[in-house]
Amino acid sequence: MTLVYFVGFEMSPWKGTIGKRMMSLKVIDENKGKVRLSQLVIRYLSKIISLAMIGVGYWPLLSKEPQRAYPDRISHTMVIALTPSKTK
Repeated sequence: MTLVYFVGFEMSPWKGTIGKRMMSLKVIDENKGKVRLSQLVIRYLSKIISLAMIGVGYWPLLSKEPQRAYPDRISHTMVIALTPSKTK
């Protein structure tokens, strides 16, 4: 069920879940193109694996340098911030 939630919202025009929408974030392809369904499924499955391993896939986000979490690297996606004018 959570697969449907995450993949469904990330495939929607919002390009992210309700929480990402509230934080003015969206998921895009690393080449700034449209995200494919296969990328989002891989992203979701790699999130589960990363969290099961004590969140190790998200540790790079703790550094001061801009980083991408392993689920984004594996799925060739990235999360970006929207400009305020594009959130409406």
